[in-house]
Amino acid sequence: MRAPGCVALLVWLLNDAAARQFTEEEMSGIRQRIKSMFYHAYNSYLDNAFPYDELRPLTCDGQDTWGSFSLTLIDALDTLLVLGNRTEFERVASLLQDTVDFDIDVNASVFETNIR
Repeated sequence: MRAPGCVALLVWLLNDAAARQFTEEEMSGIRQRIKSMFYHAYNSYLDNAFPYDELRPLTCDGQDTWGSFSLTLIDALDTLLVLGNRTEFERVASLLQDTVDFDIDVNASVFETNIR
């Protein structure tokens, strides 16, 4: 019985969001907040968790979870390009080539790696 209510709420929310027109100034502010949130998480990972797979936010340290190959940094590569930061993309791609060894025997989650 909860599913129809959830679906109705989702349809209403999506319909309301689609009908909303944003000004160029509002869109610029939204873009800037998104970039700021990404770089906050990205820099926190680099400062506190690299070369581990992910950053643990409560302890602010890193842990290997899905294969021990800096998965968060690999995951961030496409976002760097979407944000137009080709310089950082190239720096990180080079860093990964120099530091990550994929010729290791580990239990890696193919699903978790591919969905990123």
